[in-house]
Amino acid sequence: MQTYPLERHDEILLPHVDAYMETLWKTTVNQSEAHFIKQAQIAGVPSVRPDVARFLTFMTAALRPKRILEIGTGAGYSTYAMLQGAGSSLETLLSIESNPQRFALAQTLLHGTPHSEKLDLRCGKALDVIATLNGDPFDFVFIDAIKRDYPRYFHVLPCTPHAVIVFDNMLFRGMVAKEKAELPTRYHQGVSEIAEFTQFLTHHAAYTTTLLPIGDGMILARRREL
Repeated sequence: MQTYPLERHDEILLPHVDAYMETLWKTTVNQSEAHFIKQAQIAGVPSVRPDVARFLTFMTAALRPKRILEIGTGAGYSTYAMLQGAGSSLETLLSIESNPQRFALAQTLLHGTPHSEKLDLRCGKALDVIATLNGDPFDFVFIDAIKRDYPRYFHVLPCTPHAVIVFDNMLFRGMVAKEKAELPTRYHQGVSEIAEFTQFLTHHAAYTTTLLPIGDGMILARRREL
């Protein structure tokens, strides 16, 4: 099977571990996944790595959420992964993309894929779209968008009491673990915003969280039991 180059994250995992995992995932990518990866790269659209996609498929298959919210569709690879995981138990997956070109690409790539009839794909600013929602809350959320907006999304998410919320890119190529003086100036603000949100979320009294070194780093959050 043809494979495609993937973004490396040697600053998160040891280089030999990252190389091993990359080889493992690249050799198990199916044709549908390979198509999403290739088309995203051709279009220059950032995409989750196969290990992140598999994690999302695993989580949605295990939790069987009825309503999923995704902020940041990209080319639709993560969307596809969650559709396949949730499968027949899914009622709807609302995915929001603010970039019209990425939205159009995701529409094309997701059309006709298994369970795509349950997909509600919308183009617009996430906060604006969320403000218009009046249906049932979501029980699984995946956020992969502009990092400075993560706190704003967190405070308005229409979730069930036990929803699982996943924030992507929380290690930001390992930069959040470095001293400010080690970072290029252009990354100072972004890294600071991610670090501040991480501190806020991991110390939130109402939530239990975990940070996983999958892909570019993911934080999972869920309300504590009363």
